[in-house]
Amino acid sequence: MKIGEAIERIEAYHAPVEAGRQLVDGLKTGDPDAELTGIATTCSASVDVIRKAAAAGLNFIVCHEPVFYTTLDNDTSWLEGKNEVFEKKRELCRQYGIAIYRDHDRIHNDGKAPGRVDGIYYGVMCELGWDKYLIGEPVRPMIFDLPETTVRELALFLKEKIHTNGVRVIGDPDAKVSKAALYTHVEAFTGDIASTEFLNRDDVDVMIPLELIDWSVSSYARDAEQLGLNKAILNLGHFNTEELGMKYAVRWISEIMDHEVPVEFIASADIAHYII
Repeated sequence: MKIGEAIERIEAYHAPVEAGRQLVDGLKTGDPDAELTGIATTCSASVDVIRKAAAAGLNFIVCHEPVFYTTLDNDTSWLEGKNEVFEKKRELCRQYGIAIYRDHDRIHNDGKAPGRVDGIYYGVMCELGWDKYLIGEPVRPMIFDLPETTVRELALFLKEKIHTNGVRVIGDPDAKVSKAALYTHVEAFTGDIASTEFLNRDDVDVMIPLELIDWSVSSYARDAEQLGLNKAILNLGHFNTEELGMKYAVRWISEIMDHEVPVEFIASADIAHYII
């Protein structure tokens, strides 16, 4: 099987995208005519992920987030010939014969199609083992009725599952919670009022957002804690939160490849070091 055929299978698996829509998806580097030796899934195709894929004999990486430092990373003209990091990363791919395909818009778009689910959020839910706790339909944002726990215990559970270097907690770590919400980055990043109103809901004790703004819902959660009210936020970071969605992708990618080649998850790992 050629890498190009693998890309065709991935794109055919997803729900159709509306005509004329500009996508960030696509082959970012590599030869589509190269023979496929194996597939690595990851959230972010970092330099270490490229090296690990090569060491495992996998020459095709399917990632979710940008490869070359901007949302619309189809155009790298602003980097070519004038950015050492870009040149060295691209050369590393050439050296190892690695192709990188970004699956972002299509995998999220699936959640808008009838009978389909957002592949990232659904994958996170399943990898956490929370599908049995879901309230309502599997659409984002998702709310889960968990067995009662504390904010601290929930943070440690997520830290272990996602393999982060730490969890930023806003709220009382010892507060008891049961209603946890996996919240989308769109509302959390652009909707000051919407995100605060969401955390204020009676059926939400703790929010797990992809991104935060300090002056909006973050400040609200801090004030709630200082007033003795039971609201908290677990800030894992965008990549860390979506990472499990690409771990889950191993399942469906293996199936559409008819198990002809190995498909493995390589964690891009926490983007930050914590100095405390």
